[in-house]
Amino acid sequence: SLLPKRGMPSLYAKGLEKLTSLPKILKTAGYTTVAYHANTGGFYGRAFGYEKLGFDHYFSKKELPEPPEDTIVLPDGLLFDYAIDQMINLDKPVFAFFVTISSHGPYDTQELLPLQYRTKTDAGSGDELNNYITMIRYVDSSLERFVRKVESNFENTIIVIYGDHPPLLDPMGLKGREKIPLFVLSGKQSGGVVNSVRGSHYDIPAIVLSNIGINPPSNWLGIDLLKDDRASSRASL
Repeated sequence: SLLPKRGMPSLYAKGLEKLTSLPKILKTAGYTTVAYHANTGGFYGRAFGYEKLGFDHYFSKKELPEPPEDTIVLPDGLLFDYAIDQMINLDKPVFAFFVTISSHGPYDTQELLPLQYRTKTDAGSGDELNNYITMIRYVDSSLERFVRKVESNFENTIIVIYGDHPPLLDPMGLKGREKIPLFVLSGKQSGGVVNSVRGSHYDIPAIVLSNIGINPPSNWLGIDLLKDDRASSRASL
């Protein structure tokens, strides 16, 4: 749980190495910890910050395969494929953190997608809503393939999917009323459960630890939204 730092990315903050972070806790528990993102390592200070937070390795643009022709970065589906092939050969258990990119703006183009997934709306139309829907459709199908590959290659796996902010477009006047979903997929679950409690990004590390049988540190801001009785009584984020 890391509060934002005004004026600069939090990953540039001093003292990150002193934090009791999720990667550090998992490393102590015997996990190999890796992070993947198709942008450069210097963007938002990820290369610096991830090392301080306890990741064994951060795979950024320079370590990843070249993107396909006419695609400005490696699309999420190809990033997932590369990572799974690599993770199969890592010492188990593995904690892998992904920052996806294919549904991120700007939405005046579809250059974040492979050519075969683009639609005619990209032909200079500037149709941001349709471009966004096309990008989300690609990411959705990539996530489905990723989940199926994980289930086929790894046992006792927990997958957590979340967003850091809503899309930066407002075609229907909904700005300020968006809800960012959090998905927790676990082999321990039978069927799906919808929980409408309020939460924040601070809660995600606590959810992960709780689901693998590790008690979250008492000084963390977050709680396990799925199990902690305090979740239902939260008044605000």
